[in-house]
Amino acid sequence: MRFEPRPSDTTADLLGVCVLGPDAAFAVGRGGVALRWEGTRWEREDTGTDEDLYAVCAQGNELYAVGGNLAVGGHSLIAHRAGGRWTTSRSPVQSILLAVDARDGLVRASGFNGALVEKTPEGWRELAAPTNTHLFGIHATGSGWLACGLAGTLVELPTTLTSVGAAHLTSLAACGDDEVAVGFDGTIARRSDGRWQVLAQVTREHLWSITSFDGRAIAVGAHGAMVEVVDGRTRILDSGIAADLHGVGAMEGLVIAVGRSGTIIHG
Repeated sequence: MRFEPRPSDTTADLLGVCVLGPDAAFAVGRGGVALRWEGTRWEREDTGTDEDLYAVCAQGNELYAVGGNLAVGGHSLIAHRAGGRWTTSRSPVQSILLAVDARDGLVRASGFNGALVEKTPEGWRELAAPTNTHLFGIHATGSGWLACGLAGTLVELPTTLTSVGAAHLTSLAACGDDEVAVGFDGTIARRSDGRWQVLAQVTREHLWSITSFDGRAIAVGAHGAMVEVVDGRTRILDSGIAADLHGVGAMEGLVIAVGRSGTIIHG
């Protein structure tokens, strides 16, 4: 797979990306920046906030992004895009939300201090968490929901707490019948047949995000690190850049990674 840089018209760090198809993707980042890919170029959208947005996901034709700024105080932020327009509201928790995912009409987010929230018909509500450990990633899997965080923490929602390894885990993805988690120092862990196992290390770079498609997963991280995972085997891919990559998404053969100072690459 070959990756090529794309102009983004921003120098803000991009932290999350959601790919809906070859002609539709969205990226979010520092200072409330949001970009939309419409098949030929990336265009800026007005989110109505200057607070950081760490992650974005799609639920049907709508988008949800989460974040906030510690310096602002109060509760963390949720941004919602519907009908081509972004609106923002406060979450039910003070801790900043760092990850969000959706499936079958349910949207959930995780963040600092074990924060977990979900969207209901009445609005957003806080979920009881079995830990106060920072939860950097959340993902809807084939069997339920998983969140991951500090020191190998894994939460199988609603209350099952476990761990794998000692490294901080930053992101999760379902890959076929398995789940894969990535984290600091190039850590990659795989759950197959109900058991977690740390896979062979192929990089020492921190891995910040992972996505899956066509039976394989791709993780990205510091200094342009990129790793492919297929059936428990790992190998380095060439991203073609040295900038930190904070987010990655894929759909219908298009892989997009985003990162430092407005970096965007397509593969």
